[in-house]
Amino acid sequence: FWLKAISPVDPPRTHAPRSPAARGDRISESPAMGHAAELAACMCSGLKALPPPERRKQCSVRCAEAWEGVQQINRVLNSTEEALGSERWQYEGALDAFSQRLVWASEMSQGLRQGLEVVESCDPGGKDLVKPYRALSICLAECEAFQMHLKTTIDSLLESQRRVNIKTCPVDDVPCKVVANINRTDVASMMLSSKRLQDVINDIVADEIKLLFESLAWLFRPIGSLYDLLAPTAMPASIGSAGTCAGFVPKRL
Repeated sequence: FWLKAISPVDPPRTHAPRSPAARGDRISESPAMGHAAELAACMCSGLKALPPPERRKQCSVRCAEAWEGVQQINRVLNSTEEALGSERWQYEGALDAFSQRLVWASEMSQGLRQGLEVVESCDPGGKDLVKPYRALSICLAECEAFQMHLKTTIDSLLESQRRVNIKTCPVDDVPCKVVANINRTDVASMMLSSKRLQDVINDIVADEIKLLFESLAWLFRPIGSLYDLLAPTAMPASIGSAGTCAGFVPKRL
């Protein structure tokens, strides 16, 4: 069911200042790829130095920001799934771009999870506030499972695409007709097995060899005919007696 079943409640509205992770922008738009640890550090920055009332307020703010991050991950993953279900993934470079989305989603999820663990440990609210943190943890787990599902799908499509995009054949000077005949928009053709591909290539090689022999035979026909035209009608007796067939007379055309 993935994340489509997740519909978190709107985060609580508060006039408390934003955390360093989201200051000046939404938390979901702030992290760069590879910066999960930096995001986590920003989420819990300065919490321990605050007095309990202010710290409680800031923990609530950062939980709300974490919800925003989860929703953004959800939107990115859902849009990626929709693109994989359409023809957009067949465009050049599309699968690589989708893979980068998943890297971003993974970094985002890791940063939020690490940051929330510290925020929860600093929250002076006690047991009454366990439920929001648990809900966020469940949603992040769903994000991670969804991301792995999409990664498996993209890896499978990349492998199929790699098999189709053959640049050269195993035999020199043999045109790769099989590549030209494959419809790249046909997923069934992309799943062409390597054994079937080799069989097709072998057929092409056999056809080329047959054509080569036919061409050689055609080239040597005029040479044989010319020899017959220039040959004497009868061999000299000296040659005939030395040969295996005395008196042999070559045929004329």
